[in-house]
Parts: sequence; structure tokens; C-alpha cells
Amino acid sequence: MTISGVSEVVGYAYRWSLAHNPDQRTPYIIMYCCIVLAPVGLALADYILVGRLIRLVGRQYSIVNARFVEFGFIISDILSIGVQSAGAGLITSGKLENLTLGSNVLIGGLGINLVSFCFFALVTLHLHWSIYHRKTDFTGQERWIKMFYALYLSMALLIVRSIYRIIEFSMGFRGYLAIHETYFYVFECLVIIFAFALFLPLHPGMWMVLDDRDILIKGASRKNRVPITE
Repeated sequence: MTISGVSEVVGYAYRWSLAHNPDQRTPYIIMYCCIVLAPVGLALADYILVGRLIRLVGRQYSIVNARFVEFGFIISDILSIGVQSAGAGLITSGKLENLTLGSNVLIGGLGINLVSFCFFALVTLHLHWSIYHRKTDFTGQERWIKMFYALYLSMALLIVRSIYRIIEFSMGFRGYLAIHETYFYVFECLVIIFAFALFLPLHPGMWMVLDDRDILIKGASRKNRVPITE
């Protein structure tokens, strides 16, 4: 998440410099790649958080195991990053004939990310529903509720951002969204700022246990206890 935040800052710094010197190619490539690809790091952070949640409360509460969440979705995002990078490379190649192809490739990468992230959202919702549906008694209830809602809002913001980007690229570089910068700052800039800001007051360190002696589910059996560091 820190790397993503730094990448976003670098991207917008180059965007500011391009406002004064719009003909610079290298700064444009750096700006474009940073702003388009950096939000993937937020999704990776969400994957790790939910994977840790599953390890702590027990596999029986989730439709998939923690390893699938922590690695399966990450592999999907790596694939998405690769496809998006290829598309961004074609777009910034400086060749007009590559613009349409690059946009289509980039849309494909964003589509992979969107489908994968929507399935991840369902996994998270099911985990939360399973814990409360079984009326499980767990410690730190108030903090846990806030963390789940922070995850929901983070996921919703990233999904909105992906949908905006897909629509923008599908309309082309002379489309309505591309030539009206207001939409970019609302559905890209502000959305990502809020997605980052969510975890400032709700940092995972506030609720993650230190070792396997502290468990969240009071009634959980010892066999379901997995150290957080594993």
C-alpha cells in the first residue's frame, strides 16, 4: 500500500509538471503508468487483510481458504497488471496506430481486475455473513465491525474507479470523459484518496493479534488457531 501511495504521488507530480510542459514524452509515460497501475496495490492490501481474517477466525467461515485469497487473487492481479502494462506501453509508444489496440488491451486488463475483485467482494461478504449468521461470540466486536465496513467501502471505491476507467478507455481518447477533466478528478483522484484515507484511522495494527494465544473467536477450537505470522 505504501508503494502504491508513493506511485500515486509520483504520478500526480508528473501530471502537474506536464500541465506546464505538455510535450514531454518520458514524464507522460511515467505519469500514465503510475496513475493507472498504482491502485492495484490497494486491492493487494485488501486481499492480504481478508486472508488474515480467514486464518484467524477459521476456514469454516469462508467459501475459499486463506491461501486462495492471499495468492489466487494476487496472481489474478499480477496478470491484470501485465495486461494493463502492455496496453499502457502501446498507448505511450507514440504511434497513432497503437492507440486503439493499446486501449483495448488496457480495457481487457481492467476487466480482468474488475471481475476478480467483484468475486473477492463476494468472498468478503460471505465471510462477514457467516460469522454473524452463526452468532459467533468474538472479542473486539466494535473494531471488527468497523474493519469490515472499511473493507466494503474500499472495495466499492476501487470497483467504481475500475468501471470509470473501462468506460473512459472504451470511449476513446477524444471521448466525453477523456476531454472533461472533472470526471478524472472525481472518479480517479478523489476515489483513490478516500480509499487510502480509510485505513489511516483503521490501521490493521489496531486489531491484528500478536500471536496465536490471542484469538478472535472465543468458542473456536484449538485446531483452528493459526499463528498470524504463518
